[in-house]
Amino acid sequence: MHAAPKPKVVTTLADAISSASSWYTYCPNDLALADAERMGLRKVCFVGVPCQVTPVRKIQLADTSFLDNGRKKPKHIERQTKFLKGFGDIVSFTVGLLCTEVFTYEGLMVEKIDREMGIPLTEIKKFNVKGKVLIYRKDGELVEMKLRHAQEYARPECHHCGDFSAELADISCGGVGCMDWTITILRSEKGESLFDDMVRRGLLETRSMDEFENSMTVLLRLTKKQRERVPVPPGRTPRYVRPEGYPPVPADPPAA
Repeated sequence: MHAAPKPKVVTTLADAISSASSWYTYCPNDLALADAERMGLRKVCFVGVPCQVTPVRKIQLADTSFLDNGRKKPKHIERQTKFLKGFGDIVSFTVGLLCTEVFTYEGLMVEKIDREMGIPLTEIKKFNVKGKVLIYRKDGELVEMKLRHAQEYARPECHHCGDFSAELADISCGGVGCMDWTITILRSEKGESLFDDMVRRGLLETRSMDEFENSMTVLLRLTKKQRERVPVPPGRTPRYVRPEGYPPVPADPPAA
């Protein structure tokens, strides 16, 4: 399929750079972990949207002690532990991408852009979303689409997601109105340590979020709005899915 993302394992700088782009249609990145394991990789950085980072973190934190009930053989416990932990053991670091929703390939790419707008998918270079959908053609032309027209093709599952900012990742990243800059939220000691090391080595250039007040306002608003759209199960109160004060909104402004 043209202009369609796919899960990928990269092991070189050149591959990482060539893979950098945003397409906004769903890509099951978690499947790449199976490829990474088959390749013998044991120290992987996983990059994905919140609904992909969350299961990785959950299997890493899964308590498998209940498997040892005193009656099972060690080999059975080992096999079941591996099944429950999945590929979590090979993931040493997670980067979460800010996300409100993604779109179906058949709807947005095929029906809307290819058929209705008349833009061949083979001619698309990249996408971006900055209040509207920006479609960059290979010939240099920039085509704009109103965001609400794209939202017609959002995956229904996304409307039940309350995690905009990948709150379980080591580092969360996204644009949120910042042209040429990426908002970076450090969520764990591991994430902060890696980020600080890259800054010290001159690999990253940073600016304070104080310089991006509008983006900070939008970031907090979108985070709150997305938490509030989680459906409340019958017989429960909103506090059941949105406990007061959890997950906490970062008190300190993240770096850009």
